[in-house]
Amino acid sequence: MPGPMRRLLNYFNSRIRFKIILPYALLTLMIAIIGVYLSTSLVAGSLQERFTRQLIEAGSVVADGLARREQAHLSGLNAIAFTEGIDAAILDGTPDKIKNLVFPLVVTNNLDRVDIVDLEGRQLLEIHRPPDKTNVEDYATSFGADLSDLTVVNKVISGVIDEKGDKYVTLARIDDNELFITVGPVRQDDKVIGAILVSSYVPAQLETLAKATFADVSLYDLQGKLLGTTLSLGGPVTVNALAVDELERRKLLTEGSEASLRRSIDLRGRKYDLLFGVFRARGEPLGFYSVALQRATIDTYGTTARNYMVLIFATGLLLVFGIGYFMANAITGRLQHLMENAMAVAGGDFSRRTQLHSDDEIGSLATSLDHMTVSLASYTSALQKRIEELTALYEGSTAVTVKSGLNLEHVLQAVTSSVKEVIRGTDQVIVHLVDESGRLLTPRASSAEDLDNLPSLAFDEKGPLRDILAAAKPLAVHLSDLGAHSLNGTFLKEGSSPAMIAPLIAGQEVVGMLTLTPDETYPQVELMEEDNERLLGTMANQAAIAIKNAQLFEATQRAYEELRKLDDLKTQFINIAAHELRTPLGAMMGYASYAEKRAPEKLRKSMRFMVASTVRMRTMVDAMLTIQRLDAGTAFLRVSTMDIRDVINKVVTDFEAMAELEGHTLEVTLADNLPLIQADAEKVGLILSNLLSNAIKFTPEGGRIEVAAQNYLKGVLVSVRDNGGGIAPADQERIFDRFYQARVNHIAGHGGIGLGLTIVKQLVELHEGQVWVESEVGKGTTFFFTLPQETPLSEMAAQPGATNLSLHKRMEELLLEIP
Repeated sequence: MPGPMRRLLNYFNSRIRFKIILPYALLTLMIAIIGVYLSTSLVAGSLQERFTRQLIEAGSVVADGLARREQAHLSGLNAIAFTEGIDAAILDGTPDKIKNLVFPLVVTNNLDRVDIVDLEGRQLLEIHRPPDKTNVEDYATSFGADLSDLTVVNKVISGVIDEKGDKYVTLARIDDNELFITVGPVRQDDKVIGAILVSSYVPAQLETLAKATFADVSLYDLQGKLLGTTLSLGGPVTVNALAVDELERRKLLTEGSEASLRRSIDLRGRKYDLLFGVFRARGEPLGFYSVALQRATIDTYGTTARNYMVLIFATGLLLVFGIGYFMANAITGRLQHLMENAMAVAGGDFSRRTQLHSDDEIGSLATSLDHMTVSLASYTSALQKRIEELTALYEGSTAVTVKSGLNLEHVLQAVTSSVKEVIRGTDQVIVHLVDESGRLLTPRASSAEDLDNLPSLAFDEKGPLRDILAAAKPLAVHLSDLGAHSLNGTFLKEGSSPAMIAPLIAGQEVVGMLTLTPDETYPQVELMEEDNERLLGTMANQAAIAIKNAQLFEATQRAYEELRKLDDLKTQFINIAAHELRTPLGAMMGYASYAEKRAPEKLRKSMRFMVASTVRMRTMVDAMLTIQRLDAGTAFLRVSTMDIRDVINKVVTDFEAMAELEGHTLEVTLADNLPLIQADAEKVGLILSNLLSNAIKFTPEGGRIEVAAQNYLKGVLVSVRDNGGGIAPADQERIFDRFYQARVNHIAGHGGIGLGLTIVKQLVELHEGQVWVESEVGKGTTFFFTLPQETPLSEMAAQPGATNLSLHKRMEELLLEIP
């Protein structure tokens, strides 16, 4: 924003007189704009409504005029058709006879043109007067023209009668004149012997209608072609502007007899509003008409009205601004004086007074400002003192809650030192805490004396000391009164002045007590003055919370240490138990398999149950060892090149006995092009063992279990599918959680520890693979897991010269400890 503009805005913004005037000026301007808009809108609306009404009335007059012209035609036609002797004259074909009969009727009915034709459409007589003539002498006659090319003539002489009768109407161009024609038959003994055409000149009719409506009138045929108009045409452009296009014709013809269409045009710099209507004859559309009115008058009148309104409201705006400016100056002079005094008071000069005396609002404001100045001087002094207290309180509370941390001894020392610094007139601060029994207050910290010289105080449930502390606020007591509750001596220093005690309450629990002894050499300040009592209460509350947090932290530390020791014992027990169980389990499996093959047929089922139970027990022991190593962070991979087929076949062989015992069928489907992968064969076997064990347990007797492997991106995809009861969607979200088991009726008796799927997930992720489940209740479950073809370790080891220290370190971290 340029500098001058900014200075101008700042000037207006800093002057209250403009802040008073401008809202009213803006409000007046807004009212002026709205007033001008509404006034001109109302005037324009009224004019527009009148204009529209005039246009509609003109359209009605045109429609009625055309209808009357049709009636005039019918009247003249009937008069001629029923003239005595007209039929014989037509049959005779003599023009003079016909003229003698017809001419008086043409003159009487003021007809523009009458044609008499025979049955061949040949003109027997034509009586007409030129379009611009009105006298009787102007009529002329002729005969011999062929009018058979007119469709309506052919209909009449052919005797065609429709639901509207035997007379027809049309618009046609004859002898370079646009005519409105009504055709009717001449009969002799109900036999058509000729036809009568009664016509009116379209331009003359339009001129008559224009004079009656004070509007310009145009007439069109059904194709929208302009037949005639009272507007002064200016060439093809004007003709095209007046024409009715196909869309407009369709709208006029499809919306009924009351249909109308309105649009505006600009002809040679003049604006017209046109209203279109359907020209109907015999109840059928014969063409279209339009009436046009100029908008010049209405536009000029609206502009004049708007200019007058703008002038009136602009004058009012200037008057409001001028009067407001002078009135604002009268008010703001004294306000300026008040502002200067207020600025001086804000700057710290509390000796300034306004010296304004009046009975109005400004006088009341000046008096209030003087009173406020006196009060501020008093409050500032008190506030300064309060700030000093709060600063000391903040420093003391910071020392207790932040600097001392969660060490109880540090917190107690911080409490004694900070309280002594903050509370003026204090000689010594002693902290007593409630012991574990809750019936004794023991000295835990002091700012001066040795703790061994301080007494412990009885804190019985219904004792007097508990009642004193229950008041939850600082109290003045004599040390001799406190010594009365001592269990092992008295305070060495009692003095003559009362001491002050404050309970340490955290939540609803009393955790101890603060004792402050007075400094006898500091007579200027009483220890129990109001400010000290307030500060001590606040500091005691903060100290109680800090002490309670430190006590809780120490208790938590002790509990954590005990839990750590128990966890170490648990881990040690699992390691010993699992290692000791694996050797006999291996022997049991070997002997059980050996015995199964050689046992009699009646014992073979029992021996197979023994083999299956041994396999299940070995799986549980492996799970215990694996989960312990995963928790301890010692379950690393022994990576080698392996064929997934070998691992799958070995695991399936181990579980055949368990599957046969349950009546299951085990199937293996392996792709032909499975790649070799870099993985820990033992861990992959454990993954498959857990999945296969779950499938056997969770599938009803006689089920089908399929283990499959196929190529998957840069590795293999292994799946274990069963046709058991499936897993509910709610259980699918938690089945990989530790110790979570989805219980169903058919697995009753097949126990488990709920660690199998947790181990599967962690071992697959240790190989940097993925595991997921797809299941539908009642249709079975499929577990999928992927193994990459190359692990990051194998890729790194394959690089030439990858023997630096970081590689050796990572190799050591990934080596699996030998059980």
